[in-house]
Amino acid sequence: MTIPDTASSKDFWVVVTDMDGTLLDHHTYAFEQALPAVNELRRLNIPLVFNSSKTRAELMSYAALLGVTSPMVVENGGGIFIPEQADPHAFWADTKKFFHRGQWISLGIPRCDILMAILDIRNCEHIPFRSFSELSIAALQEVTGLSELAAEAAQTRDFSEPLIFDGKESDLKRFRSALRRHGLQVSKGGRFYTVSGMHDKGKAMHWLRSYFGIKAGAAVRMAALGDGPNDLLMLEAADVSIAVKSPVNPALNSSVKKVHHTTACGPKGWSESVLALLHQLELSPGEGGPTELSIK
Repeated sequence: MTIPDTASSKDFWVVVTDMDGTLLDHHTYAFEQALPAVNELRRLNIPLVFNSSKTRAELMSYAALLGVTSPMVVENGGGIFIPEQADPHAFWADTKKFFHRGQWISLGIPRCDILMAILDIRNCEHIPFRSFSELSIAALQEVTGLSELAAEAAQTRDFSEPLIFDGKESDLKRFRSALRRHGLQVSKGGRFYTVSGMHDKGKAMHWLRSYFGIKAGAAVRMAALGDGPNDLLMLEAADVSIAVKSPVNPALNSSVKKVHHTTACGPKGWSESVLALLHQLELSPGEGGPTELSIK
């Protein structure tokens, strides 16, 4: 793995991650294989930031399970939630003890405005899709594999609307053009297309760099991990960019940024690559040894 020549372990490192297909298994949403690296980040008090298309309710659930208290970027950069922290320099807490109060920063267009626009476009352009808002909880469970509670959290959106797109490439092209006239965009994630305002995960990275720069009093270095097309701008805004191998998406590459690729999919590849980075920075002993071999 290549890190910037000017970077070192003395810098303030932040790990920013996508969720579905990256920290979470694409099929089962399990994260147990990521725990070796998660626990090492906790030991080193290195912030782990979720940067996902998921909702605040969904991310808060995972934050509670893992003990993450760093800011979390929701709905592809539509908003940022900053949990209230007992210690502003501690980025981890006991698992299942999460601070539900905090500061909410809005960067996107309200979901109600998005729904009005896409329904108008569908009626006028006859473009076939189904939005999450039109699905019952049972139907959403069927297409996502989520539990009832998790499906309800996925429906509780603020700045975006996922779609099950049933059209052809030509329909998608017309849809993109119509959305632009409304100041909206559509991006392809690990599972669905998502309509939102003109924000993205990459723009949120710049906000995070500034936020942690104020807190750290040191040079901020960011490692980002993702697996889907909507993660590319996030990877390009990072100092170290890692594309996690996906069972469904083609490998991510950039014309402007060196992107490392894991050999294992999902949380296993995620954990191996994070441990390899920490080992190379001499922050972690890397007792597993072979973790460096998972990056090419």
